[in-house]
Amino acid sequence: MGAPNSGAGHVIAIANRKGGTGKTTTAVNLAAALGEMGHSVLIVDLDPQRSATIWHGEGGAQRGTLEVLVEGSPPSSLFKDTIAKNVDLVPSTGSMASADALLEKEQIGQNEKLREALRGERTRWDYVILDCPANFGRVTMNALVAAEDLIIPVEASDMAIDGTADLLGVFEDIKKYHNSGLSLLGILLCRVDHRTNHAADVSSAMREKFEDYVFESTIAQNVAVQDSYRRQVPTVICRPDARASAEYRRVAREVGAKTLATA
Repeated sequence: MGAPNSGAGHVIAIANRKGGTGKTTTAVNLAAALGEMGHSVLIVDLDPQRSATIWHGEGGAQRGTLEVLVEGSPPSSLFKDTIAKNVDLVPSTGSMASADALLEKEQIGQNEKLREALRGERTRWDYVILDCPANFGRVTMNALVAAEDLIIPVEASDMAIDGTADLLGVFEDIKKYHNSGLSLLGILLCRVDHRTNHAADVSSAMREKFEDYVFESTIAQNVAVQDSYRRQVPTVICRPDARASAEYRRVAREVGAKTLATA
């Protein structure tokens, strides 16, 4: 593992029930950028599509998050070192496709399995980043119950405005009924096409509607992201001078400032 940690152990869920919003891109590159800043980070890949796992070159892993969720195995017994400085990964495996169904069969604590698995473990890292599936099934519920903070990546489009309002309603229900300690760290505008006036209009509308919930930083459409995924190296490392890398470093600074303020 990387640098010594501060003991903060912030657990951040990155979630949106819509696919293609930049969720995994954010999880992977935010972790790499926080690692560059000297923070120790654990990514827990909860998505059966395994994109964060593949991005780190661990697509062949046989054990990982399913064992954490269903068997209660501690993440410290399953994590892999990654090429990113100070970043570890609990990989997703093909068996994660059955995780929601297995959790449904649990008699007690269907939504608390991940929180219990992380208990006593989270302070091994400064940040634990939970990359959630693109739905609000039992796995995502486990992430939101375990997390202190939530980041919602959204695509900069007109549909995202209404969709984000719906998501915030779900967030408030989870906070009220399941996890009173959950805070919205921010809404992150991703895949922004700065060549169009439409993107600027959507960004302005999002900031007007959701105010301080929207990150100052935005993530532009950038071919470097696809290139780094093919190379199985985070963009921040593979293409350090790319626009996306600079943008995720700015997001990491915002995350650091917000979480340190509440530590």
